[in-house]
Amino acid sequence: MATLVQTLKSLFGSDRSLGYEALPLDPRLADMMAKTFPVPVVVIDREEDRLHWVSPGFLQMSGASPEYLRTASARAVLERYFMPARTLTELFDYGTLQAEVEAALQNENGPTYDILGLWMGMRFDPTQSPRLYLLIFQDVTEEKRLKAELQVYAEELKHQVDELSSLQEAREQLLAELKAQSEHLRMLASIAAHTTVMAMILDPRGRLLWVNRAFEKRYGYSREEVMGKPVCDIPRVPCYLLPAPQQNPSKTYCITERLSPRGMEEEVYHCRPDEEGFWARISIAPVLDEAGEVRYYTVLLTDITERKAREEALAQRTAELEASLRYAARLQRAFLPKNLDGLRSYFKDVGLWYQPLDALGGDFYGYLPVENGVVVGVGDATGHGVPAALISIYAVTSLYEKVKQHGLQIQKVYEELRESMAWFFGGEGGAQEGFELALIAYEPAANIAYYLGARRPLWLLRHGEMYTVGGGRMDIGAQNLPGSAHALAPTLQTLRLEPGDRLYLFSDGLVDQMGGPERKRFSRSRLSSFLRANSYLPMDELIPLLQEAIRTFMGEEPQTDDILFLGLEV
Repeated sequence: MATLVQTLKSLFGSDRSLGYEALPLDPRLADMMAKTFPVPVVVIDREEDRLHWVSPGFLQMSGASPEYLRTASARAVLERYFMPARTLTELFDYGTLQAEVEAALQNENGPTYDILGLWMGMRFDPTQSPRLYLLIFQDVTEEKRLKAELQVYAEELKHQVDELSSLQEAREQLLAELKAQSEHLRMLASIAAHTTVMAMILDPRGRLLWVNRAFEKRYGYSREEVMGKPVCDIPRVPCYLLPAPQQNPSKTYCITERLSPRGMEEEVYHCRPDEEGFWARISIAPVLDEAGEVRYYTVLLTDITERKAREEALAQRTAELEASLRYAARLQRAFLPKNLDGLRSYFKDVGLWYQPLDALGGDFYGYLPVENGVVVGVGDATGHGVPAALISIYAVTSLYEKVKQHGLQIQKVYEELRESMAWFFGGEGGAQEGFELALIAYEPAANIAYYLGARRPLWLLRHGEMYTVGGGRMDIGAQNLPGSAHALAPTLQTLRLEPGDRLYLFSDGLVDQMGGPERKRFSRSRLSSFLRANSYLPMDELIPLLQEAIRTFMGEEPQTDDILFLGLEV
């Protein structure tokens, strides 16, 4: 290509026109260009957006008239004769210096040519940007057609290999291909011979045609000893299949009974009658001839006894673990009130929805009657499962202990509870988990409630309006221990209640539940709207309706967190 550019430069110079108007003036030059450029070539003047020169090869392939090429813009010619034109017009627009292109050239009379080409900016003066761009390409239509024919021929040749015995006249032409295929088969045979998977080839009547070395090592027979024999007639070879050990012998079947054009693949217990066998994964695949008839079957047997033993041990361990989790869940529930009947002495109506994500949950609740009133607590431990359940058990038992000591003075309850948790959350290597907590101390005689919340709000519904009593911004955890630089205790808040007021406490698993096609959260706004719209319902009707609303919102989405919702009506 460098030689071509040098030729152009030597012929025309950087200050001389290469356009059509030059050709009639210099017949020697026109003849030289016709001989020099028998392939299609186009020279484009990018600044004037016109063709500077085209080769006879381009005129012949495009069928374009010189008159059109003299008057049309370079972009118009590219868009008219090349598909896709964008391949070339982008090179033209951006002044790309060099690129390889692949496109099709459309002749005026209809035929289309596949082309491969080179786009190059002709930089005659190194200090200036190229003005002229050279597009030189070659017709590869015939080459592609030949490649397609060769592909078809190769596929046909592959089908003819099996008929080689009747095609003696083509033996010499196919010798090279057969040699390559023979080498390929030798590699496959080597793999089959050295694998630990036992391999057999059976004819349609179940007679052995071939076995690999894994089969020979396992049963002590050479390939020559078993060839031609029915597989079920060979002693020591476990050719009978059971769905599992110790099954009814009447349910056994031989490998030959499963030979069918459909093939099979399953895990079975492989044995002979009254003999110990092994778990195997068996794969039977039919090999068909040109007429679609079964020519032979490949049978692969993989010993999976050890894997089955591990699976059985794992299943037993899983069953034990699940039983332990169920037992642990019952123990956790034992620390929580079985019902809220004791609260009905203090409140007009009460309701609870407690639905852990797993058998063990991190959400907890409790209440304890004290002098002059009752203390109610709701908490949410970090995470799920066993760790969160252990935190919740410790938290609720500590909460009961502190409430018994301080009664309605929930500020002291909170402070001592936080101190008692320091050993668990603090110290080097201490746990990073924590729990959110909401405490209500209610004094019925005075109709006063005291609220203290660690990242949990209290909602007060009065006369159809919802009011939020915010909790502190930090939970009880490693970052909020006594003495910590970032410790932040919540503020005790006093509420003067009226008959008919409703108090709601809930964990974030309720409002953060995902649902809907766009996977949005249920959100506090939806919960607030629901509670305001259904404030006339008693708790035993409100909570089932809320559960149904959540299920409808979730759709196909799974539950994502523990759910705890507590309602109290004054």
